[in-house]
Amino acid sequence: MNTIVEGPHALAKKQLYLQRLNQFYTDIRNWLQDEPLIVEPGETDMIEALGQYKAPQLFIKSEAGEVLAAFQPTGASVLLAEGAMDVKGGIGLEYVLYMLKSEPQTFFRYRWLVLARTTRGC
Repeated sequence: MNTIVEGPHALAKKQLYLQRLNQFYTDIRNWLQDEPLIVEPGETDMIEALGQYKAPQLFIKSEAGEVLAAFQPTGASVLLAEGAMDVKGGIGLEYVLYMLKSEPQTFFRYRWLVLARTTRGC
């Protein structure tokens, strides 16, 4: 049974997740600004424990329009993390988590972390 969490805490958590996604996508656009690539925004419908909402996606395409990477948010309700997304591309699927600093187990301070790799494409 799926439970929807409502209230100010859920709204704040969703908003923070969306801010982090948008900042990450801004960083990607800045990193790729001088490359011959198309960086195209999108939007997806999210359904998770925090409710239903829209979240941004990002696609990196070749000049010919081939999708090289698709950044697909998967939610803010993630065990041991503050958010997650999938990154799908021609060489596979990456699971990416937003981790907070947690001494002494990790050295991460508010950043996205690649969790695992598979070999499936877009």
